[in-house]
Amino acid sequence: MVELRNMNYELRRTIMKILFSLILCLSLLSCTDFTTGKRFENDYIVIAGLIYDGETISKENPIVIGRSIPVKGGNLSDFFIADATVFIEDIETNERQDLVFFVDLIESFCGYYDATESFYIKSGKSYKLTAIVDADTIWAVTTVPDSFEILDNEGFSFDENYFPEMRQMDIDEHYPLDIKVSKKEIVVIYKEYFCLENWYEAEIILADILGIGNSYLDSEDDYSNSMDGSPRRNTTYENYLPNDENVFRLRYIQPAFVFYGKHRVSLMSIDDNFYKYLYKSQGYFYGGVTGGIGYFGSASRQTMYTKVTK
Repeated sequence: MVELRNMNYELRRTIMKILFSLILCLSLLSCTDFTTGKRFENDYIVIAGLIYDGETISKENPIVIGRSIPVKGGNLSDFFIADATVFIEDIETNERQDLVFFVDLIESFCGYYDATESFYIKSGKSYKLTAIVDADTIWAVTTVPDSFEILDNEGFSFDENYFPEMRQMDIDEHYPLDIKVSKKEIVVIYKEYFCLENWYEAEIILADILGIGNSYLDSEDDYSNSMDGSPRRNTTYENYLPNDENVFRLRYIQPAFVFYGKHRVSLMSIDDNFYKYLYKSQGYFYGGVTGGIGYFGSASRQTMYTKVTK
């Protein structure tokens, strides 16, 4: 349970960092005093959220609704919209679930979630999110990627209390990750490698191998960047085409581990909305939102645990 709480806390921090980046970009877009004149006339309504196969929309992973704020005279608290009418629908069955707003003052977090904890997201299905803000209706549709199977690998565990050991130099040769999917189609995998060691106990792999400088950090600030959580948190995403047996391999994962020690490794098969949001310039225009900007995406995910040793 401790590890789960830590994971949820880091997930909330990650979402907030994405939101703050969005707010900054939107504030710049809504600014009207550029030397070249106006760029955009109106404020934007913003949606930011991911839904996951087999899960409900929880307080740990809410949908955030907000609006762009001006660079000059704007207040961060003006971004969040607390009185929208927000609901999600299963497009096939028309089943609808209202989402309610919450504020967690302790964690400094807020958003819309399923208070009934009864509307479970399912892979392969399409969902429509609608947000009504005053006279504006903003909506987005996502199709949840199929679930996937991580084939047996002695270097990784699905038990948060068990950390099998892998020698750093052996990872790519002896512990490559093989993924099995349901059909031979291109899959986009978002990968997160998160070190679970205390900052003062996390030894930097490259510094140790090369024998240069201090292989330990000088401060906690050096462990987790305020914007993306790096180098403690390392993320990347790639396209993969399965073979005729619907299997593909994650190669060259060895460099993804920056530190020795215990790690949580999360893999997500992401939908087209979130993928476009990630890779396109000004991706908030391509995240699947109609009537506003941001992103509403979906994913199937798996989480594993391992320990990298010398």
